[in-house]
Amino acid sequence: MIRPTTAFDHADIFQLWKVAFHDSEAFISFFLSNYPHYNGLVYEAEKKIASMLFLISCSLAGRAGYYVYACATAPEYQGHGFMRRLLEFSYQKTVQEDGFGLVLIPGNKFLFEFYKKNDCQIFSGLSESIFSSKKDAFFPLSATDDASLILRIRNNFFDSENSVYFDESHIRYLIGQLKINGGAALFFAQNGKIGYALCAEDTLFSAVIILEWALLSEDFQKDTNSLFEGVCRYFNKKKIIIRSRVRTDSGEERPFSMIRRCPGVRVSDYQSNYFNLGMDI
Repeated sequence: MIRPTTAFDHADIFQLWKVAFHDSEAFISFFLSNYPHYNGLVYEAEKKIASMLFLISCSLAGRAGYYVYACATAPEYQGHGFMRRLLEFSYQKTVQEDGFGLVLIPGNKFLFEFYKKNDCQIFSGLSESIFSSKKDAFFPLSATDDASLILRIRNNFFDSENSVYFDESHIRYLIGQLKINGGAALFFAQNGKIGYALCAEDTLFSAVIILEWALLSEDFQKDTNSLFEGVCRYFNKKKIIIRSRVRTDSGEERPFSMIRRCPGVRVSDYQSNYFNLGMDI
């Protein structure tokens, strides 16, 4: 049986989440306690939560839809098709709401095939590069909690036709989640230039990753380096990892996000703006 989550499910969701994703207790608790408007769905079998996912409101090409997050099935219930039914239920929900569809970020390369079997297609690609500090000019970055400011810069920087947009409450949540993971939302404004970098700590490799960044400047190439230098200075790192949006037909990247479009929705494949205000911190 498919049903919405309730507050009474939190303990069971917490345990399933921990088994499926191995996130810290602080990470899971922060989501369950603070995310403002998620739609949680579970598949219940034998009076237990066998499978779950969350639908995060977003928009694409001027139409509302959902970012699908934290898809997980308990080990003893895998192979029964419960996740497939949850995904189909979610898709039919956005069809009924005249939405654009569903977007998601598979947790590993093997899951791309699973989602393809559930009518999802590759939507955007991801490239990761290393930036090494050369001690050049840098922008003095400071941590910010101003989600409204980040949203304004983001909406001016990313392509309105092919980018996934989230509202201010989602960005406010992400800023809090970054802090839990040793990262920060960094901001600067100087001489008419303005930008941000959403940064998380990769504890496995002892590195800082720029998950998403935006820069409004007339001298974009030069000032991009200054932005990255500023991140190095803020975290006292010689190198940082930068995620970038790329075409998935360039041969230099890996697939990143997937989409299942509602009927009649036209959004370009393979060249869509990289979005990372999903939740894959």
